[in-house]
Amino acid sequence: MMHLFHNLVGFGRFKVALAGLLKLEIILHLATYFEYPPAKISELRETPGEKGLLMATLMEERGQINPNDISPLLLALDKLKLLGIMSSTRDLFVLHTGKKNPEPLPKPQSTGKTKLFLEYLRSTYTLWFNKIQPIPYIRDHVACVDDIYIETGMEVTKRSPSNEKDLNPDVGSRTKKLKSYRDVFSDNVISSNRVILHGDAGYGKSCFTLKAAHDWCTGNILSPLKDVGIFILLPLRLLGDISSLFLAISLLLMPGESRLTEDDIMEVLNNSCSVVIVLDGYDEYPDKDSGVGTDIIKLTAGTMFANFKVITCTRSSCIPQDLDPRTVFIRLTGFDDNAKNEYIHRAVVGEDNEEAADRIKRLLSSSHVISDICQVPLFCVMFAHIANEEEDLVKFTSVTTFFRYMLTCFYNHMWRKKDTASSKKRNESPADHTKLNKVVFNDLTGSTQQIVWGKHEFKNKIGSKCYDELIEIGILLEDEVMEVNNTPGVSVHEHIRRREIVRFYHKLFAEWYAANYLADCAGSIFTFWLNTTFERVNPLDLQFVFRFACGLNTKASQRIIEYLRKIDDGQSFASLCFFEQMGSEEDIIDTAKQMCSDGMVIGCSDSRLLQRSNIQILDIASKGQIPVTYLQLKDSFRKIDGSNIILSSGLDLLCPLSVATISIIRTSDDLEHIRVHNEEPSFQNEEESEDVTVSQDTVTKLLQYGLKSRALKELTFEGHMLPLSFPPESIPDLQSKDIKISWKLLNFEFRLDLQSGNWKMDDIETIRKTILPTVSLENFISRKRETATILLLANGTYHNMGIPSLHFLGSFDTIYDNNIKLQSGLVVACPASVKRVHLAATGNESSRCHEDRALTEDRALTEDRALTEEDVLAIFQYSLQSQTLAEIIFEDYLLPLKFDHDGIQEELKSRRIKVYWRLNHRQCFLELESGLWKIQIHGLHLIHTFVTTDGITLSLRSGVAVPKVSVKSIRITKQYTDSSTADENEINEEQIEDSSNLDYNRNTFASSHFKNAYYRLPFDPYLRNFKLKQELSEVKKADMASLQDRCSRDIFIENTASVLRQRSTIQELVIASNNTIPIRRLCLRGSFQDIDGEDIVLTTGLRLQILTSVETIEIRAEGREISDTVIGGILKYANQSHNLKEMKFYHCLLPFSIPVPDIRESLRSKKVIVNWYPSYNLGHNYQLHLHSGHWLRAGLVEITDKQYDEEVDHVRSIRRYDI
Repeated sequence: MMHLFHNLVGFGRFKVALAGLLKLEIILHLATYFEYPPAKISELRETPGEKGLLMATLMEERGQINPNDISPLLLALDKLKLLGIMSSTRDLFVLHTGKKNPEPLPKPQSTGKTKLFLEYLRSTYTLWFNKIQPIPYIRDHVACVDDIYIETGMEVTKRSPSNEKDLNPDVGSRTKKLKSYRDVFSDNVISSNRVILHGDAGYGKSCFTLKAAHDWCTGNILSPLKDVGIFILLPLRLLGDISSLFLAISLLLMPGESRLTEDDIMEVLNNSCSVVIVLDGYDEYPDKDSGVGTDIIKLTAGTMFANFKVITCTRSSCIPQDLDPRTVFIRLTGFDDNAKNEYIHRAVVGEDNEEAADRIKRLLSSSHVISDICQVPLFCVMFAHIANEEEDLVKFTSVTTFFRYMLTCFYNHMWRKKDTASSKKRNESPADHTKLNKVVFNDLTGSTQQIVWGKHEFKNKIGSKCYDELIEIGILLEDEVMEVNNTPGVSVHEHIRRREIVRFYHKLFAEWYAANYLADCAGSIFTFWLNTTFERVNPLDLQFVFRFACGLNTKASQRIIEYLRKIDDGQSFASLCFFEQMGSEEDIIDTAKQMCSDGMVIGCSDSRLLQRSNIQILDIASKGQIPVTYLQLKDSFRKIDGSNIILSSGLDLLCPLSVATISIIRTSDDLEHIRVHNEEPSFQNEEESEDVTVSQDTVTKLLQYGLKSRALKELTFEGHMLPLSFPPESIPDLQSKDIKISWKLLNFEFRLDLQSGNWKMDDIETIRKTILPTVSLENFISRKRETATILLLANGTYHNMGIPSLHFLGSFDTIYDNNIKLQSGLVVACPASVKRVHLAATGNESSRCHEDRALTEDRALTEDRALTEEDVLAIFQYSLQSQTLAEIIFEDYLLPLKFDHDGIQEELKSRRIKVYWRLNHRQCFLELESGLWKIQIHGLHLIHTFVTTDGITLSLRSGVAVPKVSVKSIRITKQYTDSSTADENEINEEQIEDSSNLDYNRNTFASSHFKNAYYRLPFDPYLRNFKLKQELSEVKKADMASLQDRCSRDIFIENTASVLRQRSTIQELVIASNNTIPIRRLCLRGSFQDIDGEDIVLTTGLRLQILTSVETIEIRAEGREISDTVIGGILKYANQSHNLKEMKFYHCLLPFSIPVPDIRESLRSKKVIVNWYPSYNLGHNYQLHLHSGHWLRAGLVEITDKQYDEEVDHVRSIRRYDI
């Protein structure tokens, strides 16, 4: 027994020594290796103080170290290549436990498996990225992805929170550009482990994944992937009916002769400390809508391998559901001119052939249409190669004409090769595609989309000639895959079999043939089932089926556009289809009339092709005098240059002459929750940040722009910051036209009064509800909120509304031209009808954390809060502009003690205006005759501050001279401290006679006159251990009224307050409780430390007894985690109050459920409400269900484990930030 005890003691010393070796980076590597839950890893990362000791404790709890064996830890350190730490750990174990031969390190069983696994992966990826065909028919020249890959544009985006059903992640979002595709894998740029990389068809998603695989295989020193242990790339189109990730890896990435089982693969992944998984083609994943919880679905949701980085590539129209809330969205934006030029040089003509490169560039820029089409990388690649081979290119007017010409070139190339091979020219035509068109349409639009077919089955359906032709051209590709055969009764060796499959070179080709079928159907005279056919085509996923069909058949285009206009969010697709249509001028104008009747929206995330299509429709409408109900520029306005608007894409928008309403909209979303760190968000309008005011010159030009339209009735600005007024002479032409200029700011709408140049609001009821009873301009509210408040204030004055109070809470900066200038730079004129002007040095944070403001009583007044006599007099002059002024209040500013300005003081006096100064919850008034501040107090107690007196003033240690005051008694004592010597503890008293000749000394105060003392009792050394009793806590009636008034307001005990002040407040509370005076609300702001028996222990060590008359108790714990025991003690403490109505906990972590059912039941019988606000930032709140002990969200739904974990992670992250 003694030996065992000694061993445990030695093991404890070992853990302490081990903690010194474990730095944060090593701890996180070990935690990942041992597969600790994400919440536990976050705790290790964020816990202040000694993290190593916590890690040692966790390893002991999980059996990774114990007094007799530390081999699991040694094995982990060996696998992580931390050989120095491993050796030191072994030596420490021997030193402290006396075990000279610790368990030998077992040979890692998975080392060989990992090595073999990595070899298989690299072999597979090498085959993939070394056989890239830029264009289908070029089979004699396959390229490595590294030779042809060109950086495409990438933007970090955020899904719009305003519309959760919106499948387009770009709507209502702000964007931020990435510098390189490698940023996707860099934790320094994107820290989230879940990324959605999305883009439209042909934008290079699959090419991106192969480039990443190449970087990993070659250990590219410029790529973050060089440090990644395992890189998994899975093409999801091949994973139908395969729910296991490990089976998918085995079938797709391991060779047929692989000796690794699924269990081996699982073991390798579980033992790896760094894994990146890339899922390519989620939009083509057969099981995405099956409802089966496959491993792929779990990976995107973050519920499987949460510590691995998972990047899912998909079309923008097919975003996975139930994503990890920390998912970051990255949108591919295509090729710009630089990318196009780079591809031409690198992959088409070579670096030195400038003549050929210039020819292709000229062809690219010869038409706006082809330039916009080639923003799509796939189209750009094909165009560049075709242009390099073809002498003469036709002019393209749409994507359909381009795609048709491209297919023609494919066939011509095939026929030329045949003619060359046979030395005989033959007249051939393409095979009949009728069967192909129908098969592909049905399979693309079926309940389960099919884009991969069995070779023989597909060949039989479409015909051998058609099949062989498409294989020869390269439009169809054959492949061989391993698949699972789940047929009942199948033998073991047939369970996994090889299967020959066929797929299109790109899904766009499948959509082309499906579009041919749709064009025939929609263009026929039989339209009975046409809507049913249209409804099968999801435009979000298969927009090119509609677009190609419109370009192939004029009659079909009219019917398709009419259908798309009527469906939700179909307007943009209708615009793209309009761009494709062919037909007579009359047909085009008729279609344009239909399109314009619903108005037009040009968004920032629209492609250049879509924006150009909309501009083309507006141009047709202008020339044909077709009325357009409205035009919205949604985040797409960049600037105005001359007479044109420049859109975010760089396109020019001439003034549409037939638009009735033009709206220039700026949404309010930002990148606040996007985990991107390398630079600030870059908005579409780079000239303005969210709260920067659009210049008067820009707005004037926009007004002049609108004047060009003969049909314009209204010009609207929404979400932008505009000047608060315009000189009427700057907009003279508007006054002669009946055009409404409106400004929508937050939830308010203002119109520009063309005569005065001011913004007016006609809704008097809205003004009254908003500015009454008070108007507050606070220092932390947004500039938009300040602007809206100022405009409402001005409109209230205009409508002669009486304004009871105007508060400047931490927002006052200076007086400028007899107006108040705010910290934000905005200027506020004095309303002519305001009754009270209130200036406070600090803001009211109630709107931020759902509680009233309480100033810390002991904080020092800084120079920033000091006002000179000139400042105060200027504020007087500002306020006196109001004809109904009754009060001026200064709060928590440092003011001069005397004023001397006869004119202003006389006006204040004649108008009976009162001036107050509030400081640390005390208020004094300005005696206008003398210019001095006056205060009425019952007693003045100077503790360790008095120096001397000349009979007129009291000189304090701080140098401040206290003038003669109206006070019943003055008491001066020396402050007692525990560290003082006996001599120092002698109290130096000077008895000062006041106007009543009252004389107080220590003995009478301490012995017999305690019950007649003021309700704010000073601390006296002779009362240090004095316990307040019922018979000693009586107060005078006058003091009782004062105490009742004090308790009717909120009482705060703050962690920044001195011990003396906390003690004084506690004494007030105890007296109130003993005299059954209701205490409205007690708030412990960071001052709660613990619960001990029946007392609350504060951070200063003071104890707060049970208060039987308190109604509301609030505890702000500043990020602390409160245990079951402590929360139970707090509820037991609160339950002793007879008046208790509510308990509130702010900014802290409480247990998932609350124990102590007896206390809960007692609180439930009293109908007490217990609320929890974990974090100010998220704004979530929960109510305790006193019967079950569980927390309920809004709607009385119990909080789930996942939601609770999110609150835990967020509070801990905020705590780390605060630290």
